[in-house]
Amino acid sequence: MFKRLSVILVVCLICSMSINANDTTEKKPNTLTVSGKVKLFAKADRASIVFSVNGEGKSLEQAFNRIRDKMDSVTTKLVAIGLEEKELSTSFFHSGENYGNKAFLSSKRDYKTSMTTTITTSKLEILDKIVIALSKCGVETISEISFEIIDYEQIRLDVLKKATSKAKEKAELIAETLDIEFSGIISFREVKQATAKKRVNLYGYENRANPFNASYEMGGDYEQGTQGIFPEDIKIESEVKVVFEIKKNSEQVTTP
Repeated sequence: MFKRLSVILVVCLICSMSINANDTTEKKPNTLTVSGKVKLFAKADRASIVFSVNGEGKSLEQAFNRIRDKMDSVTTKLVAIGLEEKELSTSFFHSGENYGNKAFLSSKRDYKTSMTTTITTSKLEILDKIVIALSKCGVETISEISFEIIDYEQIRLDVLKKATSKAKEKAELIAETLDIEFSGIISFREVKQATAKKRVNLYGYENRANPFNASYEMGGDYEQGTQGIFPEDIKIESEVKVVFEIKKNSEQVTTP
């Protein structure tokens, strides 16, 4: 008998705790989620061109000297067309034994030096001249051109502001149509933002930037006023999601 009473008391206590817990649980607020999205295209105002040169020799010193002579020639030609030396930077350098291309009966190619250089400039009007100059200097590769916006962050903030305003306008329109009010904002989240750079591979399958599609041919004279490489339009977009809490009152009918 005593055991039975104990079991009944325990069951009653558990039920009481469950009821109290349900009574104190807050109901989730009614909310409205809206999104705002803005997309625009801005013209790039800075470009980067990557190229590489190699030098071979019977010693590390000779291989390095040959690559240095090449770079001196490249730099001289680039400065002559309006580029500044500070716009060139070394992004890769390697010097060592030439395992893949040694001469069979000679030591003149036992060592190899490789250097990759990046040109970063806002002088977009001379991009064609830069590519032609590099080609005439006999560089091994011109691997890519990338375009970017110098003051990208300010533009991105402007686009974010417009996307947020669009979300707010949408929420206000819905509130007016449904005759509801908001008591506040529960959450705000930026869903999507673009990068500041558009990269174009010179020898890629998409977005090919062909430096020879103007009215000149390789090895010919550059015709003043022609241009074959054009700055890319960079897509800048922002998407936000805002969750508004719907104000509760006796006159409004809300959905769960």
